[in-house]
Amino acid sequence: AALPNAGALLAPAALRQLLLGLAVNVALPAVAALLRVVRPSGALAGGLVGTLVLGLGGWSAYALLWAFFAGGTLTTRFRRKRKEAMGKAEEAGGRRGAANVLANCSVATFLVACAALTPASAPLLQLAAAAAFATALMDTVGTEVGQALKTPTVLLPDFRRVPPGTDGAVSVGGTVAGLLAALLLALLGAALGLYAPSGIAVVVVAAFAGTVVESLLGRDGAPWRVTNGHVLNFFNTLAGAALALLLA
Repeated sequence: AALPNAGALLAPAALRQLLLGLAVNVALPAVAALLRVVRPSGALAGGLVGTLVLGLGGWSAYALLWAFFAGGTLTTRFRRKRKEAMGKAEEAGGRRGAANVLANCSVATFLVACAALTPASAPLLQLAAAAAFATALMDTVGTEVGQALKTPTVLLPDFRRVPPGTDGAVSVGGTVAGLLAALLLALLGAALGLYAPSGIAVVVVAAFAGTVVESLLGRDGAPWRVTNGHVLNFFNTLAGAALALLLA
């Protein structure tokens, strides 16, 4: 549906917006890499994603991208020593690389691009993009906070008690923190006019469901277990976006 309208990207206004996106996302990721917030590969992939999101979705969509990045970065550093002692801390000092960026942001970026090329469907696709970002944020915050806090940790769907840090496990503290983060991102998207206020609940429910899907796919000891964390992150954002489309 979107491809026949690709020629619209050659319009002067669209080209100017894309060039603005490129300029901003050459500078900001480079600064992030110099400050050692991300790895060089993460800065490169983040620059590509940021260029497309800002160039095609505007500042409102770009704000959601940064909300995800900021929330994930801050919670990664939360009680890092405890997570290191558990052997569950993010590698490279918590600095994300290209695989992290693409796994968490490719679905949302794709939907932002489709929204730009199909104006009639833009509100629905922007809502789904927000759900993908919210799912990625809820998963990251829930994992990082859950591993940092001493709260009961269980496996889904049978709620079997397991030690903190077990693959696929969820905790009360992590789930509450993740839901709060998803709600804040959903509120931001509505406040910026990406979708109607009624979409807030859709984004939060979709984020929660996507996170549950990831926990089930990554469940420790399950015969269907997916062991690659980047694959899990891609599928949970895809599930969150798909459910948002269905609910809306």
